[in-house]
Amino acid sequence: MSDAEGTPPTNQTLQLDWMQWHPGDAHRADVEPPVEVDDPQAATTTSFAQPPVYRIFTPKPVEIAESDSATDVLRNAPTATGWSPPPRQAPDRFSRIVWSVVAVIVLVLAAATWALTVGPAKDWWVVDEAASGGSQSATVTACATPPTMTPRSASLTPDGLAVTVTAASSCADGDVLSNSAMQVAVSSSAGLVASGSFDFSSTPIALPGSESAGREITMTFPTGSYYGLPGSATAGLTVSLNPVGSTTTQELASLAVPVSVSPAQIYVPPGVDTEQAIAQALSAQADADRTEILTSGSDRWVAQLSSKQPGLVADGKVWTNQDILDEFASFYQRFSGARLLWSDEWPVFTSSGWWVSITSQTFPSGQAAVSWCAQQGFDRDHCLGKLISTTSGPAGTTVYLP
Repeated sequence: MSDAEGTPPTNQTLQLDWMQWHPGDAHRADVEPPVEVDDPQAATTTSFAQPPVYRIFTPKPVEIAESDSATDVLRNAPTATGWSPPPRQAPDRFSRIVWSVVAVIVLVLAAATWALTVGPAKDWWVVDEAASGGSQSATVTACATPPTMTPRSASLTPDGLAVTVTAASSCADGDVLSNSAMQVAVSSSAGLVASGSFDFSSTPIALPGSESAGREITMTFPTGSYYGLPGSATAGLTVSLNPVGSTTTQELASLAVPVSVSPAQIYVPPGVDTEQAIAQALSAQADADRTEILTSGSDRWVAQLSSKQPGLVADGKVWTNQDILDEFASFYQRFSGARLLWSDEWPVFTSSGWWVSITSQTFPSGQAAVSWCAQQGFDRDHCLGKLISTTSGPAGTTVYLP
């Protein structure tokens, strides 16, 4: 490498000068010193000897535009700069986010732990002390004595007659309903209302201890297993249990939420004539509806939906009391209520011994009633306008569809 490219000189004096060089000295070294003369003319005619040139180590000059002025050269000369520390690195944003998420998770876990141990959610999984007879047990065990079931309500649903009861255990440690064939019979003062055999073996039901308020159970009896309707046979209901199957579960986690069940098989208590039970239920229904009609006022037009009696051959079958009850129940559900009349009690009918289904809705005239029949899709043989009265005879009380 040549001296022009920055090789330090070997001469000791020059080497010292090289070590003491500062940025910007390179250009000052190239400026020729002024020469003082006595004669002004000599300034223009005198030739000066070339001063000695000392080669010193300089950084490679920066290319600048050509200039004839020393001032321009000095202006473009590099300047020395002092050392400064590198800028401080900003905190990592991702790290801040991670730590924030961790803090939130810790707070959530702490709040959940508090809620499940001492907070309001502790009762979700621990049996209430008062309800469990003073213990904090989260399980119940099978009781040797069947529970008691107190009827609370009965309603007709699309799935059948729904009877809601409160089941309570007679044992302090609760009870487990897990019998594979639990025979249940719901009765009233008029007779059998509903019955069925329930299989609790696959889905056992836990009942809290005797000190608790019990557990709500809704038993829905489908068509063919109920023999009475709401409003007529629900007053004074009682429920009897007869476990004839095998018990499969002795211990179960305690729960108090309502539960719904349906019978697995048809069951009729020994000595019960279902046709007779249904006849009694129909009579009870007719008595209740007669009271309703007389209270609200008779001599009103309604739509007559059906008139049937046991043994009647119509619509492709021989009608029974069960069929009559099921048909009336379907009207009751479809039109949000219906009335059942016994023809012997109303002088507007010409024949006796008939169960007559009518709408609970009334109309201003017989023609308005048959117009409603047409709107519902009934034909002449299955719907007509009828005046219900305790004083009028059959004449003028019937209007038919065209």
